[in-house]
Amino acid sequence: MKIRRNFLSMFTPRIRVCIISLICSCFAGCGFQTAGIPSGHWLVSFAKDSESPGGTSNLKLLNTSDVDVSDLRLGDFNGDKKADVFTTWGGKWRVSFGGTSNWQIINSSSVGVSEILLGDFNGDGKADVFTTWGGKWRVSFGGTSGWQIINTSSQGVSDIRLGDFNGDGKADVFTTWGGKWRVSFGGTSGWQVVNTSSVGVSEILLGDFNGDKKADVFTTWGGKWRVSFGGTAGWQIINTSLKSVSDIRLGDFDGDRKADVFTTWGGNWHVSSGRTSNWQIINSSNKRSQSWALRISTLTKRQTFSLLGATNGASHLAGPAVGS
Repeated sequence: MKIRRNFLSMFTPRIRVCIISLICSCFAGCGFQTAGIPSGHWLVSFAKDSESPGGTSNLKLLNTSDVDVSDLRLGDFNGDKKADVFTTWGGKWRVSFGGTSNWQIINSSSVGVSEILLGDFNGDGKADVFTTWGGKWRVSFGGTSGWQIINTSSQGVSDIRLGDFNGDGKADVFTTWGGKWRVSFGGTSGWQVVNTSSVGVSEILLGDFNGDKKADVFTTWGGKWRVSFGGTAGWQIINTSLKSVSDIRLGDFDGDRKADVFTTWGGNWHVSSGRTSNWQIINSSNKRSQSWALRISTLTKRQTFSLLGATNGASHLAGPAVGS
């Protein structure tokens, strides 16, 4: 099937990562069987068997599309616990359900993908569409309702990360300024200062590193990985590595409900399980993590976390925020 244009979740037991790639050109010599694969394909690497981490199987064809990866988002729009692919063009929002269906129009809006974040703001297990303009935060629930104003703030989409900081299964809005970290719980409360730090949003990834179903704040400097648990604790060094935030993606690869650290070099995919172990090679590919837009969501009813990857673009993983 041909799709015509420009492509977090509540924690449950046995969560594992799959790697998804939007291929704009073949993986020449990357260790995958790509001979004869035309451009514009969505490919998936699942767990190769029930005992293996996600991202260990050969790439498998999911769908075809010439939509650029920077124009794609993942979220569960129908509550079936599978990732759906979201994009916009021509004033319409479109979804490919499960990443396998043709595009279906779910709403009309001039707001494009670059101005959007996806998160579950009402706790119904489905992705809502979040944006800002005119000093107001707006949500389209399920991506099908009209815009509803949920708060007022000068902080725009580029200044924000979404993550669940209080474990209620709803997206909270995280930002930084003036040397302070601030959270708007549910996106509806006023800003609450949760910590003080000079580390800004662009240097931060959010993920659950201790399995308490709350977002932790991750960063790197001085060859060390550091985590502020719950965003409220002081920095704790969890590992040593020269890999920086720009080289890293987060996801649960082994199903223990804790964030693992993913990167690539030397033609291999590497994971530090539980963020504290040494690097382990889980697969081979010549695609660098910096060139992949990775997003977290589910691909199967087994509640596996999935990473969307591609040959261009980038994204910050926001922890358990998108409905699935």
